[in-house]
Amino acid sequence: MRGLFQHHAVTPALLAGSDLREIFLDLDLAILGASSSEYDEYTAQIRQEYIHYSGEDYRAGRKAVLKGFLARERLYFTDYFHQLYEIEARQNIQREIDSL
Repeated sequence: MRGLFQHHAVTPALLAGSDLREIFLDLDLAILGASSSEYDEYTAQIRQEYIHYSGEDYRAGRKAVLKGFLARERLYFTDYFHQLYEIEARQNIQREIDSL
């Protein structure tokens, strides 16, 4: 599999000591470390996805999920994503919890 990525600019740093499963999971979580405006857009989309839940039920469920993320020692599995997004992601998550 590494041959597929050998010419990509971020490949060496991204693949160092990681497997593709970890990279896939981190790509999925990358939005958590986006800019505040991008993260806010993402949270609005999440709310629309769960619009069939009452506001109270949504807030309770979303807070539980977000607090679960914050309880983890690390949000990201790879060092690459951890270094790139961890601080911003934790700030975004806490800001969302505070807004709920």
